[in-house]
Amino acid sequence: MRKCLSIIVGMAAVAAAGAALLSDAPDRAGASFPGANGRIAYVGEKGIYVTGSKGHGQTRHLAGERRTAPDWSPSGHRIAYERYRDENADIYKMKANGKHKVLLTHGKAAAFDPSWSPSGKKIAFIRAAAPGNAIFKMRSNGARKRRVTPKVGPYAYAPAWSPDGDRIAYVCDFVHRGAQICTIRPDGTHRRILTDTGKSMGAPDWSPDGKRIVVSAAKRHHAERLNFHIYVMNADGSRLHRVTGKRHFDLMAVWSPDGRKLAVFRLGRGIVKMNADGGNKRLVVAGGSWPAWQPR
Repeated sequence: MRKCLSIIVGMAAVAAAGAALLSDAPDRAGASFPGANGRIAYVGEKGIYVTGSKGHGQTRHLAGERRTAPDWSPSGHRIAYERYRDENADIYKMKANGKHKVLLTHGKAAAFDPSWSPSGKKIAFIRAAAPGNAIFKMRSNGARKRRVTPKVGPYAYAPAWSPDGDRIAYVCDFVHRGAQICTIRPDGTHRRILTDTGKSMGAPDWSPDGKRIVVSAAKRHHAERLNFHIYVMNADGSRLHRVTGKRHFDLMAVWSPDGRKLAVFRLGRGIVKMNADGGNKRLVVAGGSWPAWQPR
């Protein structure tokens, strides 16, 4: 499975079994849909938890170290996630209270990185399909799985569906360019490369208004050392700028539903909440990783 996933959850003390991965960039799935700020789902040492945006009222929804990548539905009523078992991964969904768990994928090919569409009717995900990882989509009940990215091209990771439903942002891992950010339409057409930098890019997440994308990035020769920081850019890839300092390593970030905040997975700290420009930082959950912010 993904080298980036093993790095992230390993450093967060969360086990994630799998085969060797191909990208050094951090990745996550999902998107931030507009609404009032709800609770934050995250991966803890013993499963998937949900907490208030200030870190109060933590509850464990899923026990077990092999459950990761929570992603809220646009209604805030359900959570999609991935579960590892027998050296493989599948995607499940459950109600916001942790009940009624439903298996959505199954088979020999691993499925991971779920991302809800803004209608709540579909889920994009990554499947380990020949010749390499690709984006697929399915109905939210697991039916009608269809490939999105072509068989010829860079490997794909970390899909994030845009709030208007027109595009899916993802990490496109090129042989010579390294991990960059691309977008593609859900029907598999109009692929665009948004970034072409000397950095290794990862973990895209759309702002709720669809105008900006937050990403993690590191100098390409520093990626394996986890020297990632958080950047924000326009939805067309322009005006890429860093919003976190060099003092800490920040592996991923997600927008708050109101578009004013970011929840950041900070290596060695946990989940940190900050303004969208990087100011006013507050620790929410010590030791947590992989945040996802509930819309209400």
